[in-house]
Amino acid sequence: MEEEAVVLEVKDKKAKIEIKRSGSCRGCRLCSSDPCGMMVTEVEDPIGVKGGDRVQVEIPDKDFLKAAFILYLLPASGLIIGAFIGSKLNPQKAAGIFGGFIGLALSLVFVHYYDRKMSHRKSLYSRITKVLKGS
Repeated sequence: MEEEAVVLEVKDKKAKIEIKRSGSCRGCRLCSSDPCGMMVTEVEDPIGVKGGDRVQVEIPDKDFLKAAFILYLLPASGLIIGAFIGSKLNPQKAAGIFGGFIGLALSLVFVHYYDRKMSHRKSLYSRITKVLKGS
């Protein structure tokens, strides 16, 4: 996914940019946003931009979708699978609820460790690909 942005400031090969919210950004919340629909985030700056430049920013689709799947669907699946296993082991209602909480907790622990592992991967970070003309 590629977006246009304006560079606000640059520090240590990182650029703080402002992006106008697009339709694909609707529920992401990866960036902080204001009521006017502008988002502010920090991205890698491999090409050396300066404040005020209009730039093109690349957001990796494949890794982003994989991370979103793990973040949102894995805990829900853990809850459902845990509740199912709990209710099969002991047919009382409380066992299903307890099993659901155990499944949810285990999946959240997995998500936490997955997040820590993935935070060091450069392929997940958005980066500036080029400076646009007219900046």
